[in-house]
Amino acid sequence: MLKLRKIITLLIFGFLFGVAGASFSPSIYSWVGLFSLLSLICCLLAILYRQDKVYIISSILFFGVTLGLIRFSFSNNLLNRPLPDCSSAKNLCVGSIISNPDKRDNSTRLIVRLDNYQNKVLIFTDNFSDYSYGDKISFVGEVVRPSNFLTDEGEVFDYQNYLRARGINQVTY
Repeated sequence: MLKLRKIITLLIFGFLFGVAGASFSPSIYSWVGLFSLLSLICCLLAILYRQDKVYIISSILFFGVTLGLIRFSFSNNLLNRPLPDCSSAKNLCVGSIISNPDKRDNSTRLIVRLDNYQNKVLIFTDNFSDYSYGDKISFVGEVVRPSNFLTDEGEVFDYQNYLRARGINQVTY
C-alpha cells in the first residue's frame, strides 16, 4: 500500500499540474469531467486488479489534477463577476472599508467590500477626507476592471493579476 507522504505528494503534484494546465485552456469544465472520469476508471481498475499500484497512483494523480482544475475555475470566476453600476447618485454603491486606508502623496486608496456584491473594489480618492478601517461609505464613480500599465523602465506591470492576487478585480477613481 502507498504511504501517506507519497499520496500527499501525488495529490500536490496533480493539483499544481491542474492549475497550470487550466491557465492554458479556455474550457475548464470539460477537462474536469475528463480527469474525474479517468480518476474513477483508474480507481475501479485498481479494485479489479487487486490494488495494482500503477492504477492507484494514476487515480490519485488524476484526482489531484481535477482538484487543481476546480480551484482554478473558482479563482477565474472572480474576473467574470458583473461590474456594479455606481455611475450616478441613483445608483449609489455602499460598502465597508476592509483594510487600513493607504495614504499616498496625491490620493488615498481604500479597499471596500460592497454590500450588494461579493466584490472588493479599490477606490482612489482625495486626501482631504479621513477614512478608517471598518467605516461604512457610499460612493459614486465608474467601476472598471484594472488595466496593466508601463513602468518607468518600459516594462508592462501586470496590475490585473497583482490586484487579483489580493482578491480585487475592480477599481474606481
